Amino acid sequence: MLRRFWDSDPESSSEMTAEDLLIARLFFQPYAEYLADYSEWTLPHGTPNICPLCGGKPLVGVLRPEGDGAKRLLTCFLCAMEWDYRRLVCPSCGEEDVKKLAVYQAKEFPAVRVEACDTCRSYIKTVDMTKEGHAIPVIDELATIPLNLWAAEHDFHKLQTNVLGI
Repeated sequence: MLRRFWDSDPESSSEMTAEDLLIARLFFQPYAEYLADYSEWTLPHGTPNICPLCGGKPLVGVLRPEGDGAKRLLTCFLCAMEWDYRRLVCPSCGEEDVKKLAVYQAKEFPAVRVEACDTCRSYIKTVDMTKEGHAIPVIDELATIPLNLWAAEHDFHKLQTNVLGI
């Protein structure tokens, strides 16, 4: 099971149960983070929609202060590496039409937003560090499960599930 997870895309493996995926992710995540911290890599050209180090999908987006605004980064679900990604592009299908890229927010979670794509019906949650500088994106992604429920009710699917499978 662990070899199947490490050698392939675990989200596309119909042979693995939700429990197997959880166990494998919890087992490999610290190792993947270690490799990300201590591996040499070069910044890829453009803005890839998968992790340039391990090939994982992004779990959460992050808006970090830069100049008078913020730059968008994506955080890998497995190794937790962050990489730059253009703000007005869907990380799932590459849609660039701003009319098809909606942003939804709830007053209960002012620093977290749902960035949805009407083309592929996917979404990713993004933590705005310009609003909450002490936020921890991976934790805030987990703490805002009501946003996932809202997105599912509106027929959006999450780009990458978290460790809880949500």
